[in-house]
Amino acid sequence: MRHRIIRKILVGFSLVLLLAIAAARAQESKDPWDGPNRDKWQCPEQVMDVLGLKPGSWVADVGCGSGYFTYHLADRVTPQGRVYAVDIREKLISQISHQSLSKWLIQIKPVLGAPDNPRLPRGRFDAIMLVHSYHEMPEHDAMTEAFYRGLRPGGRLGIVEFAAPDTQPRDESYKRHKIPASTVKEEILHHGFQFVATEPGFTVPGEDWAKQYFLVFAKPEQWKCRDSSLRSE
Repeated sequence: MRHRIIRKILVGFSLVLLLAIAAARAQESKDPWDGPNRDKWQCPEQVMDVLGLKPGSWVADVGCGSGYFTYHLADRVTPQGRVYAVDIREKLISQISHQSLSKWLIQIKPVLGAPDNPRLPRGRFDAIMLVHSYHEMPEHDAMTEAFYRGLRPGGRLGIVEFAAPDTQPRDESYKRHKIPASTVKEEILHHGFQFVATEPGFTVPGEDWAKQYFLVFAKPEQWKCRDSSLRSE
């Protein structure tokens, strides 16, 4: 009798444990920011297509965070290309450095940037992308100048941000973690970029407030003669 009771208790405990694990996994699978789930709504392949990325391309992921886009970019450009993963947080850059080395992703170059300098080589990049990071930049003028210098003639600058009403003051962007598209467009054009398009945006599932827009700019082609000799590494 005693053994039977103990066995029932163990079986019951096992069932509870299994249910808890299943519930935890179900909760994880619903997280829209989890890698595979994020792919469904963030559409990284579409973003890279818009930026014209292909094997051999050079691209910078500025404000790369934990590297969600960095690794997608690495797959797209292959070892023939280069992905500069830039962030000002040393811990995140260290993590990306270790992960890229462990996966033999030689095309990834982690870069510890500064608030006013992404430390990008001049005239090298086919595209520079900023996902949820432009609003975080207090020195956005200096950063945008650096993006312009870093792009080759015709290179594209893609900015994905959370939408905000046009009436939102610029100095509230950092606190609210969103910025009006009109503000971004005005600031980027001020530094010599050409506006290319407003691409279809994205909405985080279950978070209707979190609507993202996708703006694309380009460095004018007329600077080709000035910058064409700067592409070699």
